[in-house]
Amino acid sequence: MRKIILIVNEIVIFSTITLFTTSTGIFSQIKTAPNFALYNINGKRFVFYNILGMLPQKGIVILNFTSIYCKPCRKEIPELLSISERSNRVKLICIYAESGDPVKDNARELNVSGKSYVDPFGSIRLKFNVKKIPVTFIIDKSRTILGRFEGYTEENLISIRRIIVGK
Repeated sequence: MRKIILIVNEIVIFSTITLFTTSTGIFSQIKTAPNFALYNINGKRFVFYNILGMLPQKGIVILNFTSIYCKPCRKEIPELLSISERSNRVKLICIYAESGDPVKDNARELNVSGKSYVDPFGSIRLKFNVKKIPVTFIIDKSRTILGRFEGYTEENLISIRRIIVGK
């Protein structure tokens, strides 16, 4: 991370730039999570930035896009739940591609009923450019996307743990 100080009309501005690595090298770019409305499996409306705002200092959201029909998701969600339960500063949010009783049944079976939301029209997936599932994002309290992980792999789980423990 680099700190940059800009002086504009005698006002000092501090900015932090996060460096992300890709297969093509390092590039300097701040990735901010978009805001959106989301509905839990009982139909109650929430606003994502409000959820982030309620996190403790250095809080993190594990935002997981899932489906009741996704077999890898059924393996991944318990792993993510285990990671999230290790710290009170980590919140798991599972966003299902469907809605209704099948989602409630699936969430109950995976023990994530209170952490489950629905996106049956795909508007949240569109904001995050999610084209297939599972996809998991790690987002900190300041709305910075710390990581995007596509698919259920052991390497992804190791990276997710490393981000959360390293914060």
